[in-house]
Amino acid sequence: MSSPPQSTFASSTAIAGAHERGAFARAVATAVAGLLLLLLVLGPALAKAATNPRYIVLYKSSLPSVTNETNGLERTEGFTSERRYAHAVKGFAARLSTAQVDALKDDPQVASVTADRPIEAFDTAPLAPGETVPSGISRIEAASAETSQESPGGAVAVIDTGIDLTNPDLNAVEGTNCITPGASAQDDHGHGTHVAGTIAAGNGGSGVVGVAPGAKLYAVKVLGSTGAGTVSSLICGIDWVAANAKADNITIANMSVGSAGPIPTSCATTTDPEYAAVCRAVNVGVTMVASAGNSAVAFDGARVTVPAAYPEVLAVTAMTDSDGQPGAVGGPPACRVVEGDDTVARFSNYAATTVGAAHTIAAPGTCITSDILGGGTAVLSGTSMAAPHVAGSVALCLGSEASPGPCAGMTPAEIIDRMRADAAAHSTAVPAFGFLGDLATPAVGRFYGSLVWDGWVPAPPPPPAPDPTPADPAPTDPTVPVDPTAPDPTAPAPDPTTPAPDPSTPAPDPTTPAPDPSTPAPDPSTPAPDPTPAPAPDPTPAPSQPDPTPAPAPTPPSSSSGHGSGGSGSGAGSSD
Repeated sequence: MSSPPQSTFASSTAIAGAHERGAFARAVATAVAGLLLLLLVLGPALAKAATNPRYIVLYKSSLPSVTNETNGLERTEGFTSERRYAHAVKGFAARLSTAQVDALKDDPQVASVTADRPIEAFDTAPLAPGETVPSGISRIEAASAETSQESPGGAVAVIDTGIDLTNPDLNAVEGTNCITPGASAQDDHGHGTHVAGTIAAGNGGSGVVGVAPGAKLYAVKVLGSTGAGTVSSLICGIDWVAANAKADNITIANMSVGSAGPIPTSCATTTDPEYAAVCRAVNVGVTMVASAGNSAVAFDGARVTVPAAYPEVLAVTAMTDSDGQPGAVGGPPACRVVEGDDTVARFSNYAATTVGAAHTIAAPGTCITSDILGGGTAVLSGTSMAAPHVAGSVALCLGSEASPGPCAGMTPAEIIDRMRADAAAHSTAVPAFGFLGDLATPAVGRFYGSLVWDGWVPAPPPPPAPDPTPADPAPTDPTVPVDPTAPDPTAPAPDPTTPAPDPSTPAPDPTTPAPDPSTPAPDPSTPAPDPTPAPAPDPTPAPSQPDPTPAPAPTPPSSSSGHGSGGSGSGAGSSD
């Protein structure tokens, strides 16, 4: 007979642990179920929010705090802003639904709500390795085979893909990253580094030299690794420049970027957030330089290209040069054989209106050699490559505190006028300096401007100083005896037409008495005396009487040297 089965017992501690584990498992299951339910409920809304279009919202300029206003709107309207602006403009960028857009448009503190749009770098394909190209910097007389410019004092903001901050050829420092806020503005594409090299590559004995060698460059990253970005990221970059221009001595911003945009109105009336940001940067003293675009159309025509079309911006078209010299004898450039030496670049946009023409200038933009990521050089073409020639030229025109240039102390608008006027004047004075399609040989309906020149026209010489008016003679003291031999200061000046006395005539005898002034002069009607010869005179010749007419004062000899006028005509540029 078998024994009865034994009963199984567990300790109270084991029982308690089993209950806790069961409770924890049930809690986890409940939490997971709740999370799944939340995702089921909110998932479509979150996914929809991520696909909502991005808008740029501008507040009225009187708004006291962007932070407080945006925080409140995020709570009440249910969105999250991606970027906030507080310097060039006041506002933010966010992905918004149609209902949110409508609600913001009705907000009394909101000035405008504008759909964001893409922007891009204006360049074309690089040259195949091994090709050689001419120097656009030599063409605008910023450097020669022997000389280059001194470093200017102001800094240049490069609003682009960033700059290679470790490139030894560039004096580049961190600005801001508007693609990944808080991250470095290090270039991850190459376009911004190439632009930076044209502006200010150093004169250190290797690589290329820029227009304004060694100028300080601020990397302002608004384009990503593909060379693309958005208007909201561009506004972020301009906002940073406006905020830091004074403290960091940023006097110029280069924008080799662009997109289609609305027709500009004016800084006072615009609701275009990009235009408003540019206006604000200009108002704080930054000269904005922008590439005209590469579509071979009018940047101020039916398809407006911004920021080039904004009247406050110096818009830069591209010309082709193949030998670094004027004269149109270089032949087609190696990297683009469809182009001709010293002609308009076939890809370049242009101005078609008088308003657009009034802020347009040209620069080399075909087959331009400059720095690349990691060192070395590459060849690129585009108005993106033309604009930095002008940005560097503006830096030279401003000069430094120790050696100010002709643009020192000018406003951005005055600088634009000066750069264009000097370019036009030099092309007129030296016709071979220009190119086919410039002011001297314009195409109908297409205005490319004059080629930027890195000299400047000296100021006209000052008018000669007038001869001083002779002072009245001092009154004579009656108690002082008068020197009878002193000249009479009130006597009229001698007649310069009267011949001087013959130096061979002997001087008069001072002992001979002067004629009596009371004796009347002979009457001209009295008959002439008898011609009977008088007795022969004493053989000793009597001294001749001098001509009583005083001799004219001697004319002073002309000076063999004169005073120069104005500055040197080559001031900021070296002549080849």
